[in-house]
Amino acid sequence: MAWLNRSEVEKFIDSSGFRVNSFQVARGTDPKPGKDARIEYFFETDHLKAGDIDENGNIDFKDRGPIPWVKKGSLLAKKFPMAEAGEGRNILDQVILSPAVSDISLKYGKGVICSSDGLELYAEISGTPTLDRSNKIQVSRVFTAPNDVNFETGHIDYDGEIVIKGTLKAGFKAIGHVIRVGTVDGGEIRATGDVTVLNGMIGGTVYARGNVSIKFVQNSTIYCLGNLTVDKEILDSRIVTSGAVIIKNGEIISSDITCNKGLFTQHLGTEKSVPNTVTFGVDTFTTRELKNIQDRIEHTMDEQELIFEKLNSLSVEIFRDTTNTLGLVHKIDRARQENFLLSKSPEDTTSRGLKSQIQVNKRLLVRLDRELNHLIDRIEKKKSRRKKFKAELSQLESTLEKLRSEQGNFTQWKQRNPGVAQAVVTGQVIPGTLIKGPDVSLEITNIRKNVKIFQTLAAQNGDTALEIEIVDNIRPK
Repeated sequence: MAWLNRSEVEKFIDSSGFRVNSFQVARGTDPKPGKDARIEYFFETDHLKAGDIDENGNIDFKDRGPIPWVKKGSLLAKKFPMAEAGEGRNILDQVILSPAVSDISLKYGKGVICSSDGLELYAEISGTPTLDRSNKIQVSRVFTAPNDVNFETGHIDYDGEIVIKGTLKAGFKAIGHVIRVGTVDGGEIRATGDVTVLNGMIGGTVYARGNVSIKFVQNSTIYCLGNLTVDKEILDSRIVTSGAVIIKNGEIISSDITCNKGLFTQHLGTEKSVPNTVTFGVDTFTTRELKNIQDRIEHTMDEQELIFEKLNSLSVEIFRDTTNTLGLVHKIDRARQENFLLSKSPEDTTSRGLKSQIQVNKRLLVRLDRELNHLIDRIEKKKSRRKKFKAELSQLESTLEKLRSEQGNFTQWKQRNPGVAQAVVTGQVIPGTLIKGPDVSLEITNIRKNVKIFQTLAAQNGDTALEIEIVDNIRPK
């Protein structure tokens, strides 16, 4: 507060305006408000949504939104420091306090680095950023679901390693690179790498471009590029693998098995179960993948052709419209020139005929300008569409390049991994079991124990022919 000195007061009293003018005898100061510190986050701190809306307008409650992922070096959070408050004083020189402000600290853990000024956090690695309940930020290469995958979590789609500590429930998907799951109960797994199911799988589906390791398989379907290793049994299931099927200590019951690198099991069927069908030495997985890739290549090329046609049509239209634009510009120039000459005519410009001609030309110019603007707008819209089509072509070309690379990789894999047409059974093979090789097949008619079954070239009636042969007395593992 500032008080005026006595001489200033006396001067005012002695002035002529003493009775009509106001005079300030004291002055206070306003308090200066402060600002709380705040943190702005540059990733989705709570990525789970209520559900995504499909193309029919229905809400898919299983789709809770994409899992956030950041590149190394990405800005994760920025702190805006607090601004201190300043006190004020009233006219009685009493202190006026401002509301207190609060500070907040940037907390971070693994996979995060802090800037030198302590105000920004960056990703030290590429991965999934998380914000825990204590507001600590971390980045991990592994996405971990601590419990079951269900309506609470939604599908898990992550371009990296996934660890599910609970159960992958029916109707839910886990899509990633390397996937490790506790149990699969009707869920679906799609992996570009290996899959491990610590316990069993019932009613589930697995597609993996790597190896699959699992405790037991029941009423499920598994497609994999590598080996399938099962601790106990396979029951009522369909298996297709480009590698081998290995049952460590169990049996295969009422199932259809196709394996490129052979089958190794303790028992092949039981006396009371539906017989198994085993196909070995045939790479159905890779053949299927190559067909799917070729279908996608052809579909992409069809899309390219369609866009090329649209681009050619647009180019013709743009050329025609541009030509028409030039024609309109010439007409406008002629009309303006004619009006200019008429205005300079030695005749009286107020004469009825001349005035009428000038008005006609002005109306013509207005119409031609309108047509020209409409034509230019149309050309710009078509150029914008052409730019969009070219961007789509570029994207399709990139897709084709990836598909052809993938096609080459699978072709190379198939060439380097010829089939092994054999099955090794250390226990018993039940009658009715159907064994299929690459070229011939055989139905088992008697119980066979501890055998090796394989396709071979055998002598028959002075000639040679392919057949399925069973050799006994294989030493148990």
